Amino acid sequence: MQPDSISLVIKLPDKEDRKESVNEIGGKMREELRKIPGIDLSVVTSSSVGFSSAKMTSYHIKGDDFNQLLEYSQKAKQILNQVPGDVDVGLSYKAGKPEERLDVDRDMAADMGVSPAAVSDTLYTLYGGVVAGQYETEEDRYDVRVRLKDEQRKNLDSLDGIYIPSSNSGSGGLMMIPLEQVTRKVFTTSSSTINRYDKSREIQLQANYTGISMGTFNNLFMKKLNNELETPKGISIVAGEEQAIMVESAMSMFQSLLLGILFIFLILAAQFESFLDPLVIMFALPLAIIGAVLALFVTGSDLTIVGGIGIIMLFGLVSKNAILLVDFIKQQRGAAVERKEAILNAGLIRLRPILMTTLAMIFGMLPSALAMGTGSEMRQPMAFAIIGGLISSTLLTLLIVPIIYTALDDLRNSASRKKKPKVMANVTD
Repeated sequence: MQPDSISLVIKLPDKEDRKESVNEIGGKMREELRKIPGIDLSVVTSSSVGFSSAKMTSYHIKGDDFNQLLEYSQKAKQILNQVPGDVDVGLSYKAGKPEERLDVDRDMAADMGVSPAAVSDTLYTLYGGVVAGQYETEEDRYDVRVRLKDEQRKNLDSLDGIYIPSSNSGSGGLMMIPLEQVTRKVFTTSSSTINRYDKSREIQLQANYTGISMGTFNNLFMKKLNNELETPKGISIVAGEEQAIMVESAMSMFQSLLLGILFIFLILAAQFESFLDPLVIMFALPLAIIGAVLALFVTGSDLTIVGGIGIIMLFGLVSKNAILLVDFIKQQRGAAVERKEAILNAGLIRLRPILMTTLAMIFGMLPSALAMGTGSEMRQPMAFAIIGGLISSTLLTLLIVPIIYTALDDLRNSASRKKKPKVMANVTD
């Protein structure tokens, strides 16, 4: 049996030895392979989903009526072909090889007095064979199996002239009915495999995408599918494993962000012995996220798992700038310096170390941002997020953190004045 699929793993030269990116080379290969008629194509770059040959997104379309399921899947495939950014759209269903089937005409068989079980037993004897006896030698014993010859079992034409006993009695006793009189030949095709999902027959709708994120691609498809195609009763569509992994990864990343913020706050609260001063420092984190998101948007990069890791790293980097400012302000005020003057001194004196550490980190991320080196294309979103977050947080921290510190310090002073007891003095002559 010849294989019906081919999988090729192509290793590209290092980034320094080629002018085009992985996605550009993959796009050119896709255009060339599309010229071959009758193939279900999938070109997947290692920078997106590793070395897996599976397509980037899939949908499980399931139902009990297979003909209805196949019709709905083909219509859904046409809609998916209209979604911007889609490539390599295909179905997991394959028509399979042609087959010739012998079906019992139950109405005719009932009239002739032939039971479907008798037809089944006869066909099993002719094709599978039945043990009629045993042949013994001095040492061994062999079963004697009676069945049609090999050349007679290649098609159904050899069944012409086969008779089935009838329960109806004729003038001559037992009636024999020709097999072709109570059966009919059906020529069709059958699936090479039967796929099930959640105990139901399923057909997977699969596709790759370019120039668009997975979330946007899925939202566009589901919106277009619900508007243009009515889902029949008994048919349902479920997102594939890729979307489930994406949602699970996003939730894990969100939990990591929350835990990172919580740990930073608790450690700073222990160091400063206060809850208000760490709260001032925490205001630098949203400023970093703004820059990271803007950098990803400007560069056209998606917020991938690697980009999310960059944002988590960014929290530790940008909180350092606010720590330098707030800590120096507290030192100045501890030395009896007025608050406004302490803030100005902190901005002037701490500006140099803030710029030094920030620029060192930015230039350290430039090789990854410029896709220099092997595998750097996958690390680009992380570099963009870190560089953008550092730039925005450095510029805005010097302005926003002093303002927040002043506002919270006024709030703290106001609360302290309210807690002080009032002293009443009575003066008498």
